[in-house]
Formats: sequence, structure tokens, C-alpha cells
Amino acid sequence: MSMRLIWSLCARDYEKLCPRGWEDADDGQTCHAPATYKGPCGRSGIFLYMSPDAKKKLETDCEVRWPCQSVCNHDYTQLCPQGWIDIGGGKCRAPAAYMARCSREFTFALLNEVQKQHWSASCSVHWPCVSECERDYLANCPMGWTDLMNGTCVAPPSYTKCKSEEPLALLKPALKMAFAKRCDVLYPCKSTCDKDYSFVCPRNWPLADDLASCKPPPSYFGECGDENYDLFAATVEDKKEFESKCGVQWPCKLTCSRDYTSKCPVGWSIGADGISCHAPSSYRGRCARAVSFASVEEKRAFASKCADVFWPCEHEAALQHMMVKPVAVEVTPSGFLLPRVRSVAENVIGGGPVRSDTGQFVISRG
Repeated sequence: MSMRLIWSLCARDYEKLCPRGWEDADDGQTCHAPATYKGPCGRSGIFLYMSPDAKKKLETDCEVRWPCQSVCNHDYTQLCPQGWIDIGGGKCRAPAAYMARCSREFTFALLNEVQKQHWSASCSVHWPCVSECERDYLANCPMGWTDLMNGTCVAPPSYTKCKSEEPLALLKPALKMAFAKRCDVLYPCKSTCDKDYSFVCPRNWPLADDLASCKPPPSYFGECGDENYDLFAATVEDKKEFESKCGVQWPCKLTCSRDYTSKCPVGWSIGADGISCHAPSSYRGRCARAVSFASVEEKRAFASKCADVFWPCEHEAALQHMMVKPVAVEVTPSGFLLPRVRSVAENVIGGGPVRSDTGQFVISRG
């Protein structure tokens, strides 16, 4: 179907001030034609007080078209039609541009969904579309914008509504919401995925310099931005409570089939012996930093117990094997020599290889 035919068939949105392609002069009443306009009428006009019938006539006389109404499921749980103002008492007031035959003030709280649908058809209004998701105004930038990681967001080349470069990441959520409405941008949907609470820190929160706590990012403006938080010992319920209190989210679970045939977890190195796995220097988890695995079952048990340890996804396994590098480890025929052997009772994080099935250190007997 051609665009010309689509435009001829669609239901027009005469609540819009300007014809399609014309620019609002930001005075609430005047519209300016685009440079491409070749019609018989002037290149600017005041459309504020035009009725839908007058706009229909103007379409024919001036060879313009008003935008099509949004094709969507309308949200009749909203009190007011699109563009109308809630003035209290269940009543809404029409915008200044509304010139249809119905009352400019009406108590919509008295109407059910079917009655609102009839009112919409009879009075040339429509209700807002059902929101496809709850928008995440904690995100640094709108969808399609580039985050320069210094607080600045840059619009795609095709964007022309507002300035193409704005310090949006530094704004509070309420200001981001206002910007989205004023400048016709969308922030990403809030995640409805299963959260991965095995991560120590919330999404976008880095480890602090002490590597022992989580640090609020510069773009965070919630209640919990004044200090760092030690979340290493936090339970899943603790983290959920932290989400609710501080307005943060944990990352989504990675949905993939883990490849437990891979020798080591993601980011861990294979020892010089070709058997043991060694954690990266940044690892702050609760399990030992060096461990050997005798079976797939041991690897599964270790991943389950240690929380912050993951095997690669099946499609990432080849890459994982390419990335790991051997490290020098002194080996004896019966085990590993440790710099200092501590008892399990000392509750040490790390200290040497352990058996993943028992949690005991593998200690050389000489």
C-alpha cells in the first residue's frame, strides 16, 4: 500500500495544532510550513482556534494533511482524553485548540470504558495509548542516544526536535521524564527480567577504590547517594530491599546454557599445571581463588555455592578458551605448595586451591 493511500485512509488527529510536517512556533497557536511546502496557501498561520471541520477544509484548500491518530490500544483507565487537563472532582478541561461540538469541561469519572469509547468517537477526542512499558528514567540516556560516559548524551543524526547534545545523565529522573515529554524521546523500558542477585553491586554501580564496597555512579540521584555500601554479604532479600529503598536495579540474569566442559569460569586463568583455575586479581567473592575440578558436577556445585562465579555460555566457550592464560604455580606430586597454609577454621577468603565438593584446601603432604 502506498504512503499516499495510507494517508488518505487514516483517521486524522485534529487535536494536533499543526498539519503534518509543519513546525509549531512554540507560541501555542502558530505553525510554519516546511521548506518543501508548494501548496497554494501561506507559509505560516494561526491554527489555535480552528475546529476539526475547519481543519478538514484547510486540508483540501491548502493541500496539507493533519497527522493520523495513533494506532494503538487506548488506555480508558486514564481519567482524561489526550491533551485534556484534570481539574479535580473527576472533571477534565479541553485544551484551547479543542473546537468540536462537545462540552469543553466534562466529568469523565462518571463514564465506564464503553461510554468513554462512544464519547471519543462522538466528540473527536481520543484517550492516551496504553503504555507499552514502564520507562526507566534511571537510565543515563534515551533510547538511540549515545552515552559519552561524562554525563552527556548525544542524539542520533536523524534527531531534530531538541538540542542534539544534552547532559541528561546528570538529571534527576523527574527531569528526564519532563525532557522525554518535551523533546519526544523514549527512555528504555524498566526491566521485567529475572534479576541476577549474584552480582555484588546494582546495575551501573562500580566497586569503590577499596574493592570492598559498591559506589553510587555520578548519574545516581536517589536516597542512597551519600556513601558507599558493602553488599558482599548481602542476601537476596537484602538486595531486593536495597532496590526498593534506593531506586536501583540488579542486572538481569544471563539466559544461556552454561558450558561446564570449559576448564575454568569466565575470567579465571588456567594454571601452569593445566589443571587448576585461578581467579582474577579483581575477584572478591567468598570462595577460594584457586581450585581444581574433577568433574562437570563439581563445577556446577562450585558455581552454585560461590554465586559470583560463572561458566561461559555455550557459544562463548571457544572465546573463553582463547582468552585464558596460564599462570605460574608451583606443583608437588601430591598437591599445590601454598605461600601460607591456613586452617579452614580461620574462615579465609582465598589462600589456595580447594576441593569444590568439600570446600577443603588441597594441601601438599611433601
